[in-house]
Amino acid sequence: MEPEGKNRSSSKKWDSQPNKSPYADQTVQIYLQDCKSPMQVHKALVGRYPRLLSAASYQSSEIRLANVSQPAGHVLMHFLYTGAYQCLRPNEPDMKKRRIFEFRTALESYVMARAYDLRDLEALAKKELETLTEEITVADFIAVSEDVYPQPRHDDEWFPSLIRIRVQRGLTEPEATITQATRNRKKQTDLPEKRTIGTMVFSSCRERFAENRSAKNARPEHWNDIGAATPGLGPTIPERRGSVASSTLTFEEVPPFCGNAESTSISFDTAKRQ
Repeated sequence: MEPEGKNRSSSKKWDSQPNKSPYADQTVQIYLQDCKSPMQVHKALVGRYPRLLSAASYQSSEIRLANVSQPAGHVLMHFLYTGAYQCLRPNEPDMKKRRIFEFRTALESYVMARAYDLRDLEALAKKELETLTEEITVADFIAVSEDVYPQPRHDDEWFPSLIRIRVQRGLTEPEATITQATRNRKKQTDLPEKRTIGTMVFSSCRERFAENRSAKNARPEHWNDIGAATPGLGPTIPERRGSVASSTLTFEEVPPFCGNAESTSISFDTAKRQ
């Protein structure tokens, strides 16, 4: 009697064995964006993904993916045959430009995978994006994202969360890095130099962040000890001649633009003058 684990392994192997070789099936021609020479793929492999197969013309062996670039098309073909992710080698000597090309390809592949319900490819593209997002500047991240995926689908929660993470980290990046990346954006990403909503919003947020950080660093040192003597209370105003004696200001902090004025209270303990 064979061990149970071996039986399971053999059963799994048996289930994955095809009855007929997919490589003997007829091929389908896939036309990509601005591509005169189509890519060839066996129809049996495409048939695993109904939504992708539905893009074929009626009783035709052609699939036209007008919104899919050639780099993303290669990712698709490699995935259909191997189940793995592979990006074309960027024809760029500069490492930054290569990473931008790889990020663009990964994002295009992610959008394509969601459009044609290629869930395994979507998961692979996510891993690539998570890695490459850390290797490009926030300016390039915004520029490429707006060009490739300007309107994320309403049911897409993952990519907006990636945007938040990248932008939050970008708030603390050196100004020189972001400025230089913005100036070189056309050269690095082949995008026209333009002011976009995304870059404008990020610039405003970054300026506000820098102002708040500067204001915090400029506070008197004793302000940092607020509430140390009496936890939960606000700053204690030092006694001076002609001033309110032992006047303790207490308040409940309300974040800017949150809540309403009624939730803030200010009270004074005493009002005796010397």
